[in-house]
Amino acid sequence: MSRRQINWMRTLLIIGLTCALAGVRIIFSFYSVVDDDLAYSLSLLVERGILESVIALFLAVVIARNTSLDDIKKALQSVKPQIVIASLFLVGGVITGILLQGSFQGLFQSYFEELSQVAELIDSMPMYQQTVFIFGNNSGVAVLSGIFAAFFPLVGALFPPFVMGLNGVIIGLAPGVYGLSWSYFLVAILPHGILEIPALVLASAVGLKFNISLLKAGIGYLFPPQGMSRGETFLREIKPGWFSLKLFAVIIPMLVVAAIIEIYVSTQIVEVLGI
Repeated sequence: MSRRQINWMRTLLIIGLTCALAGVRIIFSFYSVVDDDLAYSLSLLVERGILESVIALFLAVVIARNTSLDDIKKALQSVKPQIVIASLFLVGGVITGILLQGSFQGLFQSYFEELSQVAELIDSMPMYQQTVFIFGNNSGVAVLSGIFAAFFPLVGALFPPFVMGLNGVIIGLAPGVYGLSWSYFLVAILPHGILEIPALVLASAVGLKFNISLLKAGIGYLFPPQGMSRGETFLREIKPGWFSLKLFAVIIPMLVVAAIIEIYVSTQIVEVLGI
């Protein structure tokens, strides 16, 4: 990757859209905390969902431009070790949640209560707005984990595994908290989870890859090897991580389909089963 090969407009768009998505999440989270009015909270969720969805789709379009199927295959091959790491944290979290139900339920009780309140607000929306919110929320998590966290080397590297581990613990705890059998729980989450969970694992894997590349690029810039300039070293080291971002051309569409299935299929299953 030479300076002449860098598409600065595309690079700045990816960075700018990522920061915009993070900004939307932070700002709306702040306003939802300072005002507990139900109608206001509902309007915030709708607005946040729309903004996050629009930004995420725009980001997917920017990344998908000049990204071929062969690029996706190469990027997927390059993050295989990170996929294994992210998957291990997810599975480890699930096992931890199952084994420590009694200890963790009290710790996470307030989280599940808040989750139930948010779910009630979402249920009061029209189904298309529910879909937009779910997609925007999941895309926000994916982009924060897969791109934004890497802007904070070392500390950011902890965020993707943390997201996977926390989601795993919540999955492991959920059946016990809601008094469901595992068979009912799996039937309720598998239709959309079969796309949503791999997409989030893939985003975390990209985040780990990108974080390592940025860290190596920063070190290379400060201490370039003999015969190479700082800029050349930086670009050489960051290239593998930046290339892995092409996987967001697949991750975000997967989350679109998962959100549609969650609202139009999974919720219907839940109603039929009386969960």
